[in-house]
Amino acid sequence: MTRSRILRTVLRRPTTAGLAGACVAWIGSITPSLLPRAWLVQSLVSAAAVIVYYAAGSIAGWLLHLLLRRLRRDPSESVRRRIRQATYAAALAALVIGTLQWPSWQHDQRVLLGAPPKSWWWTVPVVLGMLGTVAIVGTLLRFAWDGVRALDRWLDQRISHGSAVAWTAITVTVVLQLFVQTVVWDGLADWAAHSYGPADAVTPDGVERPTSPLVSGSPDSLVPWATIGREGRGFVAGATTLDELRAFHGTDAEVREPIRVYAGSRSAHGLEAEADLVVDELRRTGAFERKVLVVAMATGTGWIEPHASAAIEQLWSGDTAIASMQYSYLPSWMAFLVDNNDTAPAGSTLFNAVHRAWSELPEDRRPLLLVFGESLGVYAAEAPFAGFDASTSLANMASRTDGMLLAGPTPNSRVWRQLVAEREPGTPAWKPVFDGGSSVRVFTSVADIAASPDEWQGTHIDYLVYPTDPVTGYDLRTAWTRPPWLDDPTAPDVLPSATWLPGVTVFQSFGDLVDAWYAPIGRGHNYEVDLIDAWAAVRAPEGWTDADTARLRAFLHDE
Repeated sequence: MTRSRILRTVLRRPTTAGLAGACVAWIGSITPSLLPRAWLVQSLVSAAAVIVYYAAGSIAGWLLHLLLRRLRRDPSESVRRRIRQATYAAALAALVIGTLQWPSWQHDQRVLLGAPPKSWWWTVPVVLGMLGTVAIVGTLLRFAWDGVRALDRWLDQRISHGSAVAWTAITVTVVLQLFVQTVVWDGLADWAAHSYGPADAVTPDGVERPTSPLVSGSPDSLVPWATIGREGRGFVAGATTLDELRAFHGTDAEVREPIRVYAGSRSAHGLEAEADLVVDELRRTGAFERKVLVVAMATGTGWIEPHASAAIEQLWSGDTAIASMQYSYLPSWMAFLVDNNDTAPAGSTLFNAVHRAWSELPEDRRPLLLVFGESLGVYAAEAPFAGFDASTSLANMASRTDGMLLAGPTPNSRVWRQLVAEREPGTPAWKPVFDGGSSVRVFTSVADIAASPDEWQGTHIDYLVYPTDPVTGYDLRTAWTRPPWLDDPTAPDVLPSATWLPGVTVFQSFGDLVDAWYAPIGRGHNYEVDLIDAWAAVRAPEGWTDADTARLRAFLHDE
């Protein structure tokens, strides 16, 4: 390709219809969604939306041009020029309006969610980043399109026109498929393996091998310390100490050293062997003689929320045992995309193995059997109980456990999807009500937990789900359908200016996922200390009060 052709490609005038579509996408992309967006995230979200709408507008304009030509109603050159000039003016106006409006919307959303406000100047890198990304990607796509056209012309000279078009389409489809499979998908998997695999063998800073025989990885443990995995080591080494228990309950209080059992993916060969090793550890540590036994399903990396573990141990004065195991070393979002095959089987295998051992005990000597899961861990925790509908799933949960706490479910969490799909008419998707709340309750905040009626018979099954959690609300179908979180009534922390635009809101959802873990406590995917109140709602010891919960929340939050 000659230098002059390259310059013509780079400096080619944008299509009028494509520019019009880009204007719509730009304004739509800066509207609020579930969470405030950082400038870099916003610039990439806007760039992706602008590119898609520019391409769609260009195709629509080309089809309209063909139709008008067939009808012999082509506009004159002067009319085209006026349309083009009006579109350029509209594009400039849209750029200015969006530049001025984005900070205002972001400020309103940050104030609403309790996030610190940002300076108006943040909009400058948003615009520059968006324009730069569009220019680079747009130029690459132009070169690719010129290549497709060159291939089509080359084939057209050698075979019939219809065959040339067909072979061009087939070639482009195969190349794209190979690119996505080998470069994008396999490349992501290889990068993840090389990036996170070695990191899983590293001990976190400040974590030392425990010496207590009541935790895995200790010298007395059946699980070698080196096989537990990075997050598992942090979990077992972070067990609540007797001093921490006495600091909350009092120096004269009767407390016990908690048990924490964990098996890494390298601790045994296969999920069943890993689960059997966990059960052997539970027997070795005397876990079945405790008041409470928790089966906690980890997230993708093997991580378990520290506040969830500390809360249940403090709640029950340390007379607890928590069991978990690793099924992946990848972050949850990556495990969800490229390594999701073991998540549900791991949940079923672990719970069923623990439940079998627990069921062999006399009924009057069994500890309370509780289940916990957060994020991708909810998907795993639900797996042993999922039936063909919500009633069956909840019945399984109630009959096989003494309580469940599930926070921030992922979109593929089967029981959560059943609850949303089969919720009572008039209740929103972000707070579904099923069977009048008699078998399961969905909490959206700490205040929601406090306001929940105390009268609740049977097993407590609690979901803690924030309306602004993009992990729960994520759905690829947002590209062509309106997301449920925009249906009336919307949640109090969703701005009225939030809207849906086909092919744009889905990019905003991606952007929300990036910031989900960095939202203020009680928003996004940041559950942390709210799990304390949620655990107290699931199962608390006799005599425990709301004041005790508030005191424990302050104690753990200040640590």
